[in-house]
Amino acid sequence: MSQESDVLVAVLGLDSDRPASIERVLDLVVAQKKPWRALITKTDLRGFEHRHLRIQEMVRERAGSVIA
Repeated sequence: MSQESDVLVAVLGLDSDRPASIERVLDLVVAQKKPWRALITKTDLRGFEHRHLRIQEMVRERAGSVIA
């Protein structure tokens, strides 16, 4: 992460192996104390709908927003 960035974007893959890896990325972004958003990729994968909702929850719990 660049210290000169004005805004951060967390790119989160819907097919991530574990929720802990997504949580780690989100925590790193939040720790920067800069405006940020999350971009959830691979939303077209079938069978992962529950993960999409859970990732959105994780982002909102950290006062972030999701880029549609």
